[in-house]
Amino acid sequence: MADWTRIEEIFLAAADLTGADRTRYLDDACAADAALRREVESLLNADGKAEPALGGAVATAARAFSVGDPTHAGPYKLVREIGRGGMGAVYLGERADGELTKQVAVKLVQKGWDQSIVAGRFLRERQILAGLEHSNIARLLVRSSPADKQ
Repeated sequence: MADWTRIEEIFLAAADLTGADRTRYLDDACAADAALRREVESLLNADGKAEPALGGAVATAARAFSVGDPTHAGPYKLVREIGRGGMGAVYLGERADGELTKQVAVKLVQKGWDQSIVAGRFLRERQILAGLEHSNIARLLVRSSPADKQ
């Protein structure tokens, strides 16, 4: 039966080594236990194959989550972030085109979302907000970016 604690200990130490240093370490740590050596090398090989793919996936997810540090959205200057959720961030916005003086909440969706999912959620939110009238309930103003129309 495999000693998983020992396998993990050797794997973790060997994972930080490369080339001849790794080989010498495995020679010493595994001694004459060929089964232990095979198990650790199997894990090291799998780790080496997974690392580039996993690193790429993590980097892609991090870029997708970021909404950046925007300063404007349409005619609105974004003053500060007031909330963040699963779809993106909400900012306090002030009308910045000189036509009106008005504060609004601006929701920016994070990159990487499937546009059909986003559109569906905003349509449902829009329908709900359209049926509500109160000074403390947000009104929805819809603006598509030029990129959305391409």
